[in-house]
Amino acid sequence: MSQSGPEPLLRELGAWDGELCRRQLPAVLPRLLISLQSEDWTEHIRVFRILTEMFLPHISLADLEQTFFSKVLPKTLQLFDNLMYELSNQAKGLTSQNTELCSTVRNVLQTVVQLLETLTSCVRVVCTLQACVPLESIRTLPSSVLYVIKNSFTHCKLCLRKPILFRNS
Repeated sequence: MSQSGPEPLLRELGAWDGELCRRQLPAVLPRLLISLQSEDWTEHIRVFRILTEMFLPHISLADLEQTFFSKVLPKTLQLFDNLMYELSNQAKGLTSQNTELCSTVRNVLQTVVQLLETLTSCVRVVCTLQACVPLESIRTLPSSVLYVIKNSFTHCKLCLRKPILFRNS
């Protein structure tokens, strides 16, 4: 296993199968969690997706909250808040003539969509578990999903009150 920064590790993980992910989970998970602290939104989403798709299915039901959700989701919610803030800030000056700003807003929106898709994958993994899932095993997941839904709708509602997209300036 690679010992340097996150990029070589992320590339290396692309070649791993499910069994190797299961075996290496205790060693790799702490390193990936550190990578979630990155200010780079793209890297954060990439790590979140890898954690969800490759490692989450191998965590036992009893360990889901302590090992995964309580560590990953708060950092992801912080990213969500940062994205919403950036979206609000950038959209204030958005005009149809400002193609660079339009591109920036589009990129932020695409990152939000990727975050939502990966959060949905977390829910999907839990829903595929064969056992009845006690709430204490996934305590952070429902509150995180509700937080994102509520704040997404609040953001949209506020934007509708103050139309900002494509003003003529």
